[in-house]
Formats: sequence, structure tokens, C-alpha cells
Amino acid sequence: YHKNRIKETMLSWIDNGVRVISMQPAADHFVYYPDYPDEKLECDISFVGGYWSYKGQNLSKYIFPLTNPVGKYKMKVFGTGWGIPQYCGVTDDDTVRKLFNSSKICPNISEPHANKFGFEVNERVFKISACKAFCISDRIASLTEDVFTQREMPIAKDEKDFIKKVEFFIDKPELRKKHAEACYNTVMQGHTYCHRIYDLLNSLGYSEEADKCLEVLYGN
Repeated sequence: YHKNRIKETMLSWIDNGVRVISMQPAADHFVYYPDYPDEKLECDISFVGGYWSYKGQNLSKYIFPLTNPVGKYKMKVFGTGWGIPQYCGVTDDDTVRKLFNSSKICPNISEPHANKFGFEVNERVFKISACKAFCISDRIASLTEDVFTQREMPIAKDEKDFIKKVEFFIDKPELRKKHAEACYNTVMQGHTYCHRIYDLLNSLGYSEEADKCLEVLYGN
């Protein structure tokens, strides 16, 4: 979790004398970065992730309405557990990266508890942003209060607002580009795994080793 959420998630550990260090998901910028679009992967909307009953509570509200009627949007869905016409199977990181850069919209949908409690931000938003692709996310408090604090990423307040935002942004490439670039800048300035390891090593007292993490990131 983000460091601002540590007390509400780990207070019992802290009260028992355990030192807690934040280690939130981030972007692996060695794998996820801006790439050339692939015409075989070009689509209006893409989603990568598994489907199971618990997460399906949200996927059925946010993703399924986009799949019907078939053909309204050109969609590609990768992962496991899906049973929809737009399902394309499982894939690898290189294809996912190219898929993000070949899609107009890359939704982020969380598990229900993330919406309810507001502190769990998944890795997908960082991956998409590191590719400089456009993302619309469901609402997680920490996403807007701790990560994208300058309205970089469009956030849907509920499933109806999500559909409205898809319809609004689908034909606005310049606006999508503006948001994607803003999210990319935020992630590259503070939310790669180099930043996470930098914070970890500094917390453990290894400042020189920590600085090397940022040297790797920024090439200094």
C-alpha cells in the first residue's frame, strides 16, 4: 500500500513494535514502456486480466456491457476464465505492452474490496501508464489521493459513469493523449519499481545503493 495508508492497514503491527515499510505495486519500466502500435492488435478497448467469481462482480458491471452488442466496440480481452466473444486467450508481457499501445482505451477494473476500502491500487494502472497508453479506472480512493493527485487519470465514480466516459473519450484522440502523457510522467517520476527499491534501501540505511536505483532509472 501507499505510505499514506500504512496506519489504516498495518496499525496492529505498528502497535506491536514492528517497523512497517510501504511497498506499493508500481511499473516495471524495463518491460512496460511506450511501443509501436501493432495493426493486428489495434482495437477500441482492451483488457488484460483473469475472470473469477469474486472479481466478476465488478467485471460484469464494467466490462460486460461493452461487449454487447458484439461489434459496437472493437474489443480484445486476454487472460483466463472468460467466456465472451471478444476473448483472445492468454498472452505474454511483450504482447500486452503492444496491445496497450494499440488500444484507444485500456480500462482498469479492481476487485470489490478496493472500491469499498480505498487503499488497494493494483499494478495494472502503473503498467498502462508506463506504456503511455490511455486508462479509465474505477474509483479507488488511494489512486486519486496518493498517486494521480492532479486528475491525470479519468476515474469513473460507478459503472454508469464508466460507460459514459468510454463513450466520451473513444473519439477524442488528443484528449486521450493528454491524459496518457500526464499519467506517464507521474509514474516515471515516482512509481516505477526503481523508486520502490530506492525507498526500501533508504529505509534500511543503504543510501548509496538506493541512489544507484535512480541512476538505473534516469541514466545518470
